[in-house]
Amino acid sequence: MNKLITQAMEKSYTAYHAADNAAEMLQNAGYTELFEHKEMKIERGGKYFVRRGGSSLIAFNTDYCGEYAFRIIASHLDSPALKLKYNPVVKTGSAAKLNTETYGGGIYSTFLDVPLKIAGRIYLEKDGEITSETYTDAHEYVIPNVAIHMNRSLNDGYKYNPQVDLLPLFGINADADYFAKLGTDGARTVGYDLYAVNATKPFFAGANDEFYCSPRLDNQICAFSSIAALTDSRADGIAVAFLADNEEIGSRTAEGADSDFLKKTLKTINKSLGFDRTQFDRAVARSFLVSADNAHAVHPN
Repeated sequence: MNKLITQAMEKSYTAYHAADNAAEMLQNAGYTELFEHKEMKIERGGKYFVRRGGSSLIAFNTDYCGEYAFRIIASHLDSPALKLKYNPVVKTGSAAKLNTETYGGGIYSTFLDVPLKIAGRIYLEKDGEITSETYTDAHEYVIPNVAIHMNRSLNDGYKYNPQVDLLPLFGINADADYFAKLGTDGARTVGYDLYAVNATKPFFAGANDEFYCSPRLDNQICAFSSIAALTDSRADGIAVAFLADNEEIGSRTAEGADSDFLKKTLKTINKSLGFDRTQFDRAVARSFLVSADNAHAVHPN
């Protein structure tokens, strides 16, 4: 397992974190960041990446050999999680919980009795200017299972109710306005996109340490592997790694695979390298795209 991949997996609590870590890997490999709202100066032999929405990323290398075509690996950065609602702190007596809803196709039981982190993106206002930043709460949280004495049917196929059973414990006498005060240096929190995620660190298991175990293997393992492949190869064509967001909820967002992000980026590359529309169409016809997603090939149990 590539050491950089394992390091990135440990720090990538959300798609925002994963995009930041992918960008760091690319910058360390000599890639230059471009921006959609500015002119993109792309040259033959260059290495570039561009982000959208803070949670999706496209990286590409124009130092190709062979014919003009695109060699694309597409994956996604988001994973199943518990999404915090606005004003999420709800109280039961002196204890406070966090009101959440499920995001993506997760296995509910994996969120119980494990350390959880609150992480994502926060939006801040200061002096009339709105900014955003990736956020990780300093504390850990937990959703405790009910003791078997109080739920005798737990081992008989218990059906979890997300609005009852999947609410993280927030604290005793906790501040109900905690998430409205995330800004620092006089900045005011005006919005957030936060999730409760499994904070278990990646580890190796098995008699020979041959099994790699980590939260969010679906699908960050494919995303970071595609970045590692991109930075360690010279393709027969323009190599592209597309790391999308929101696959877990249908991909139909500005950052998702069903958006115009990839098509617009490929057209920008085509124009910058001096090719016309006909040459672009022919390059696309000669191209291939690998959709890299993670599921069981085999399962011993």
